[in-house]
Amino acid sequence: KGLSASGVFAYQTNTINGLFTTKDYERYVRIGDLDQLNFKKTGTQNNTTLSYNRSSGLYYYLTGKGIVNYKRDFGLNHVSAMAFGFYQNLNTADGGSPYCLPYKRLHTGVEATYDYDQKYLLKADMGYSGSEQYNNGRRFITTPAISAGWVISHESFMSDVNWLSNLKLRASYGKTANDNCGLGRYAYLDNITYGRGGTLGYLRYIVREDQTGNPYVQPEVSKKQNYGIDLGFFNDLSVSVDVFKEKMDNMVINASATIPTQQGIPLGNYPATNNGSFKNEGYDVTANYTKAINKDLTVFAGGFVSYQKNTVVKSGEALKSSDYAYQKWVDGYSAGQSFGYLVDWADHGGYWISQDQIKSSGLTYASVIPRVGDLKFKDLNNDGSIDQKDQVPLGTGMIPRYYYGFSGGFNYKSFDFSVLFQGVGKYSTVEGGMGVYSSSLDGVFGSLHRNAWTAERYANGEKITAPALGIKSSVSEQGSDYYLNDRSYLRLKNLEIGYTLPKSVSKVISADKVRFIFSAQNLFTWDHMKSNDYGPEGSYNSIPVYKVINLGVNLQF
Repeated sequence: KGLSASGVFAYQTNTINGLFTTKDYERYVRIGDLDQLNFKKTGTQNNTTLSYNRSSGLYYYLTGKGIVNYKRDFGLNHVSAMAFGFYQNLNTADGGSPYCLPYKRLHTGVEATYDYDQKYLLKADMGYSGSEQYNNGRRFITTPAISAGWVISHESFMSDVNWLSNLKLRASYGKTANDNCGLGRYAYLDNITYGRGGTLGYLRYIVREDQTGNPYVQPEVSKKQNYGIDLGFFNDLSVSVDVFKEKMDNMVINASATIPTQQGIPLGNYPATNNGSFKNEGYDVTANYTKAINKDLTVFAGGFVSYQKNTVVKSGEALKSSDYAYQKWVDGYSAGQSFGYLVDWADHGGYWISQDQIKSSGLTYASVIPRVGDLKFKDLNNDGSIDQKDQVPLGTGMIPRYYYGFSGGFNYKSFDFSVLFQGVGKYSTVEGGMGVYSSSLDGVFGSLHRNAWTAERYANGEKITAPALGIKSSVSEQGSDYYLNDRSYLRLKNLEIGYTLPKSVSKVISADKVRFIFSAQNLFTWDHMKSNDYGPEGSYNSIPVYKVINLGVNLQF
């Protein structure tokens, strides 16, 4: 009694075929007096005929899952348990060795829950999983977790507190593991190739070590803890608050960061190790309200806000020399932290305006020589040179700090209305490349380039939204706060209006329910982007977020 079992076996195969065409063209640029059409060929490209080629790929997913459940009540004691096994055999479209070999994983686990009179809650989990990415003896790992709750509002001493419909305290602690952590295929094995080669009539045998394996590498393990409280008021308003922390002390990192290049072995051959550390912490707050005003009108509203900040604690990064403005570029920052130059906005708006200004500054550049109209960067370490030693952290990393949303609506007789807003906050990134740098791909220009720096525009005090244009890479085309974009936004994500016909009308066509619907997605987005060329989630070469409007009818018989 109370015991049940189920299972699933699935196989999916995929074939990808592609037909491609290629044609190249000569490139020319204008030279000399711009009042005349004089051109010069640039580069080595030539006009070519249209050529064709094709590609084909095959991959499959093979999965199997089995679950056993048990659930019984013994008076005020409620118990349940679950055991599962999940097997994966995955093949990718990559035909190269060793990536053409299938990826295999096995996940097993048990879970047990207990509560007494729905007041005292306890749950324990134990996972045991393995991946053939790792060496024998380190292939399987155990991930335990435990959580507990206390529903205080069910206690007898709370029976007279009518306004507090729910009060629950929660806490949990556990471990999770991850084998998708950037390792090469079979990172625990050495990869030594042997072959023949030679030139000028000489034949020789070559032994090459492409990868040095680390037989001790293992899955990354995160220790997670969560503390929460659930509140309910008058059976109408519910609020939940969670605070979470996560710490990983065996993050996979590149061991070569602290190894001198003079030791004789290519640094790329050194194996990854589990010597890194990473943490993540934040909170989640959600609230929902539903109220029946009368028999005809019901209103509802809700919202959430989520904050998280991750930090790379230890990545094996070597300390840079003391003449760097920032001696650490990874440790102590969020994942994906960008570094770049600071524009000297106080000096002629951040631009070089004449050759005399460039010469008199005494600054040297590690990259190309600045032109008139290029950006002027700050020499933060005062060494008279603009190079990577002057770079500073820019933006917030690859993940937004805030996610939030709020929704609302009502039902009035046969009408219903709902709306959802979604947003992201405290998220900024440094842009570059196509559509941002004027020289990229022989010139792909965006709307900001319309007001690029020219001597005339600067002298007239006109609006300038880009440094001087050019077909060759310039000083300006480097990461800096000039290209820092605030990607925070608020979007009207969903809107729906419906009308349900009275049953007396729908019965005319023998329908149980007839509902007319108007719905829309992504109607409006409010953001801080510097141009409207693309949205806060995209770039010049990405697919934009589509605005969708639907009119429909739903019939139920």
